[in-house]
Amino acid sequence: MKIRIPSMLTSYTGGNKSVELEADTILLLMEKLDVLFPGIKFRFINENNEIRDHMKIYINGLIVSTLDKKLESEDEIFITQALSGG
Repeated sequence: MKIRIPSMLTSYTGGNKSVELEADTILLLMEKLDVLFPGIKFRFINENNEIRDHMKIYINGLIVSTLDKKLESEDEIFITQALSGG
């Protein structure tokens, strides 16, 4: 499946804006991403294994609220990061 990485986090992926991986759930996908790109999981998921408030994860255009969401090999994952400032 294709995972689209937010541009603000491509420093973790060596500049790659997308990555191809396979996993059964969002949590397993994040763990695999972290093996390939150490530290990236913490940007998406907090210490309680919850999606951070400023991060949004979409599967085929539908927002996901939990990490146990099942994935299929043809799914496309979009990760977005909210911007803040004053």
